[in-house]
Amino acid sequence: MTTRLLTVLSLLLIGLLAAPAHAQEDGLNLPTELYTLLRDGSIERFGLGAAGVAEVTPEASAPAVDFGLSPDGVWIAYRTDAGALEVYNMVTPETRSIDPEAGYPPYRGRGESIAWSPDGAALAYTRDGGLRVTFFDGGQSDVPVSPLLGLMWSPDGKYLAAEAENDVWWVYRRDGVQMVLHAALPSSRGAAWVSPSLLMIAPAEGGLAVMDVANA
Repeated sequence: MTTRLLTVLSLLLIGLLAAPAHAQEDGLNLPTELYTLLRDGSIERFGLGAAGVAEVTPEASAPAVDFGLSPDGVWIAYRTDAGALEVYNMVTPETRSIDPEAGYPPYRGRGESIAWSPDGAALAYTRDGGLRVTFFDGGQSDVPVSPLLGLMWSPDGKYLAAEAENDVWWVYRRDGVQMVLHAALPSSRGAAWVSPSLLMIAPAEGGLAVMDVANA
């Protein structure tokens, strides 16, 4: 081994020994917890600092095909490979069956196929036949529509933006336990809520625009 190589290795060793302990423990240095769905259908959480990685799905659960985290970070909603929607409390732990006939998402990994309302009172999820919203206080709303890629609730939970194929977006308004079509966007390469009623869009022809859904 040459003298130069020994010098390089010595410097690397010194650097590792001099590094703060927390830097070695917190290799990812994440700003918030990260949840991932593995190929075997289990859900893992990458914790902060020295928390490490932990599986957060129930031991007896069937493999999950998609999932969504509740606004308070306590519950995980997940759909099993049997097409049933369940929620799991990561603190207690407790599992509840929400919709045994939730079906399957037409697309995976291209958007939020399960979306909690900001107040945690409803779950919206994509299905083969369109969109379904289940309300925890009772009631369910089915919306037949073309296959959807992802869902986004407005900050106040009054509106739900749904992305379809070919850059088409649908905006639904919550009316009790029903979801009513409120607006349609024939072309947008993306969208984001900037306020409870303002939806920013990116038309295919370029630029950005803001739609005030409260005023159509």
